[in-house]
Amino acid sequence: MAPRDPDVCRRRVPGRRPDYRGAGNSSRPRSDYGLTSDPRVTELPRGGYDKRSMAEDIHLLLHDHLGLTSPAFVMGHDLGGQLATAYAFRYPDDTRAMGYGEAPLPGTEVHDRMKNDPTLFHFSFHKVFDLPEALTAGREHWYLQHFYDKLGYKPTAVDTEHFARAYREPGAMRAGFDLYRAFDQDAADTRAAIEDNGKLKMPCLGLYGQMSLFSAVTEEMGLEVAEDVTAESVPESGHWIAEENPEALVEIVTRFDRTKFGAK
Repeated sequence: MAPRDPDVCRRRVPGRRPDYRGAGNSSRPRSDYGLTSDPRVTELPRGGYDKRSMAEDIHLLLHDHLGLTSPAFVMGHDLGGQLATAYAFRYPDDTRAMGYGEAPLPGTEVHDRMKNDPTLFHFSFHKVFDLPEALTAGREHWYLQHFYDKLGYKPTAVDTEHFARAYREPGAMRAGFDLYRAFDQDAADTRAAIEDNGKLKMPCLGLYGQMSLFSAVTEEMGLEVAEDVTAESVPESGHWIAEENPEALVEIVTRFDRTKFGAK
């Protein structure tokens, strides 16, 4: 379990804009140590970047720090979608709706199929202990640009240097890789949650880019973890839906909220 410290997911910059642990200028706690099959690390503790622990960070931010008193519509893109799903499983009474998009959810058959897709080679690469850090050091811009080019419909919509600057900070790339190193635990947590309490009951919105490889699996994947799933395509977009077509994204999310809850 993550330490109960609201500052763990708070940016230490004016305005205190939050990033989840390991991202931006948030804290980068360290206790994930690569593949469990690595003979150097089998006896070392694991945890920290599993999405269930990270969900506590978000819950603390919303309820203890910001003072939220009603259930939230929790939504995430890419690995943030995994975090949003974990949040909804851990805090169902504090989640009125959940949104996920553009990443396979560990613990689903879709994830098991997709994790060996050559396009997603980084799922395996990032789980190796130390090597990804060594090979990407000083090459953060080039490495990130590979994914923006490969997975985007409008890759220039993403400000690569903005993210590269953040990932040049000490420990930032390792924290990013640790998100992947926790996938096995994430899968176990999802399966255990479904076994204990069944699928998610709140309305769920699955988003995918019109030109994305997730267009064929987003609804199927969502129905593995939730009972009420609405899948929506973000037009003229690849993987980076928030950057490539923010107007359509906002329209889809607000329409979903209005349809499910009568929000204006």
